[in-house]
Parts: sequence; structure tokens; C-alpha cells
Amino acid sequence: MLDRLRSDYVFLLAGFGSEYSLQPIAHYLAEQGYSFVVADMQQTPLPPPPLQATVFITSQHPSCSSAVFRIHTQETPPFSNYMSPLEIIHQLRPACSVFVPHDLEAPIRPYEFAFMTAFDIYCAPSAKVNPALRHLCKVIPAGWVKHHHFDVLAADIRAMVESNGMFFLNQVVTLMRAGGAVFVRDNYPAIFAANLPVKLPAWPGCELMADELRQMGATVLATEINSTKLIAASPRIYVNAPGSVIAEAKYVGTPVILAGKAGEPDQLLIPDSSEQTRPEFDFNCLLAAIAAHVEENT
Repeated sequence: MLDRLRSDYVFLLAGFGSEYSLQPIAHYLAEQGYSFVVADMQQTPLPPPPLQATVFITSQHPSCSSAVFRIHTQETPPFSNYMSPLEIIHQLRPACSVFVPHDLEAPIRPYEFAFMTAFDIYCAPSAKVNPALRHLCKVIPAGWVKHHHFDVLAADIRAMVESNGMFFLNQVVTLMRAGGAVFVRDNYPAIFAANLPVKLPAWPGCELMADELRQMGATVLATEINSTKLIAASPRIYVNAPGSVIAEAKYVGTPVILAGKAGEPDQLLIPDSSEQTRPEFDFNCLLAAIAAHVEENT
């Protein structure tokens, strides 16, 4: 059946900005000779439906329709490119639909369980899975999609984070509304004083804030660098607010510090862990589950 997937099917990988976490799967499909289309809707609109039978894989939260999304964002690009997974499934009618969560902190939000019946397969990032989910779709223990062997940190980036650690800016929409780069400079001076490398998520407006932080003297890393690889290479990471990177750090055993604002004391959120790092994402498990589903339903 894997040969049929390779010859007769195309994979559509879709998400939006920081909700797109599927590049490792694209790397794997390319390595194995599968046909696929990548659609990060922050970069480009969703392409026309493929002519071949399609396997749809998404890393977006499924609960937000395009209409609701635009009410909370804007009507212009890139926001107007957004389509929700359920809208794509309705249009595409895929042979198999797969949800690979992008958010390790809240892979499925509690109110999203009703949406999971739209998916044939859920890739569980950890062993902690609500038992009710198994009644809605097939759950496979694939692991965390950002923990894999494809992305290798450049030597200079690795040396930088191994020395200093990392500062991840979370809740960036709130930061931008509070004043953006100026707010960060005034409230987190350690970024500049200690030259901590900074990482922002891929989200509209973050590139402008990154450029402004660089002009102020901060070291800001490219958004496309794999965050889990950076976390795993760091002796510790700093955050300004809750976010998925805290759960990612716990996943790979890296301590997390909540940075105090404007001179307030830092707070240790996740201590150093002696637990073994959890296994990397199981691409073979994912492909086998998709093949089995397609074979059973064709």
C-alpha cells in the first residue's frame, strides 16, 4: 500500500504561520519519493485542489473558521489567505485527513474535541491522550513533530545558544499591542545586556518587530530555525509568557525561566530534568497509519 501512496496520491500539507509545523514531514516525503504540496497560508494562498487523490495533513487548530479568523485579524493578505482545516476538508474531500498538532502546550483545546471527528488520524505528541479522543478518530503515538533528525543547527548558531541560552518571545500579539520592540527593550533589558539570542514565532508583524529589535542591538534569530533544536542545544531558555516552547523544553529536558519584567525577579518554571529525552517523531508510524486507512476505505 505504501507503493500506491507513492504512485497514486499527493499529500497536501497546510497551516498558517506559526501554526504550520509540517516542514519535517515535507522533508521526509521528499526523501522517500512521495508527491506533496506545501501550503503555508501566511506566505501564499491555498493552491487549487490537486487532481490526484489527496492525503490532507494539517497542523492548524481546527476550531477557527476563516470568517471568525478575519474578524479578529484583518481582511487583507496574508490574513485573507486563511482557510480552516474543516473548510479545506469540505472542499478537498481527501482520501485521508490527518491532524498533527503544532502546539505542544495545548495540542487540542478542550472545546475542539467536537471538531476531531473531521479527521481520520490524530498524531499524539505524547502518551498523555484523552481516552475519549479514540472514539472520534484513530490516535497514533507518533511523537512531537518538531523533534526529528532533519534540521541541523548551523555551527555558529549552536555555539551561540550553547553559551548563552535563548529568549523566546511568546504572546506576540499582546507584545505588539503593548508597544512592540520598545516594550521589549524597556521590560526585558537582559536581552540586550547579556546578548541573549531572541526567537520570535512566524506570525504577521513579527518581522517588523525583529528588525526593530536588531536596530536596538538585540541578536534575533530567523523564525524558520527549528525551535526544538534551539531548546535542546540550550543550557536554559527564557520566556516572557506562557507558550508552546515551555512544553517543548520539558519534552527535551531543558530548564525554563520566566523573565521578570522591568527589574522584577526571574522565576524558574521548569527545572533541569534528568529524564531521558523523548523519542523523535515517528514518520514511519504516520505513513503506515495513512496507508492502512486508505487501504481500508478504497
